Order: sequence, then structure tokens, then C-alpha cells
Amino acid sequence: MGGGISDYTVKPDAPVAGRELRDLALPEDVMVTPRGTTTLDPGDHLFVAMRTALQPRVDRRFAADLDPL
Repeated sequence: MGGGISDYTVKPDAPVAGRELRDLALPEDVMVTPRGTTTLDPGDHLFVAMRTALQPRVDRRFAADLDPL
């Protein structure tokens, strides 16, 4: 796969906080097990499988103090 699994904790001011998984605008080939209407709440942990090249894009979704998605 040329990548790995990253563990993210949802911070209250991260762009993903309060959003449903289907609305995260993650790259298509990122693997996240839950689907549909699962909402990410502050403090939730997410394990994301992805290629190494995609990690900076996914990291930005979970970084605090950034513009919304």
C-alpha cells in the first residue's frame, strides 16, 4: 500500500468536529471504517488507513484553528 494507519483525535476547533464522515472531503482512496451519518465529536479517535502521500491532506482536516472544509 505504501502507507500506514494514522490515529487522529478530534479537537473541538478542528474542521472535522461536528461533521458527518460523509461530509469530510477526504481523498477517495482513504479507508475509514464507519460510514454515512457517523458524526465526529470532540475527543473521538479515528484510525485512517492511507497512502503516505495523502497524509498531509488528511492531517489538515484534523488540525485545529484552520478554515472550515
